[in-house]
Amino acid sequence: MSISVREDVGHIQQHYQDFFESFQLQSMTDASATFIITLAEEDGNARRLTIERTPVCFQILSDDGMPAGSESCKGEAFESIEQLLNRVAPRLFQRKMQQLTMAKLAKELEAG
Repeated sequence: MSISVREDVGHIQQHYQDFFESFQLQSMTDASATFIITLAEEDGNARRLTIERTPVCFQILSDDGMPAGSESCKGEAFESIEQLLNRVAPRLFQRKMQQLTMAKLAKELEAG
């Protein structure tokens, strides 16, 4: 059973909010959703991506504010939000995933 576009966007808003400086939903139907995310880069710049979520993929419609030396991801498609985040902000994604893993391990150690 596949997850609906609406459910997936809701899941992203709920569970990935710490990854984004901002998340702005522009439109949503049963077939697709368009949203803008802003990611804070290490150099202080903000990278702004417009993304369309369809039942098949996440497609980057626009990519503004890339760090120097980075290529635009406009037009690229990804199967998951994790793949997209790892492509556009690998250091941020890896750091956040490491923090989540460490927090989970600490919680498990506390529980014994």
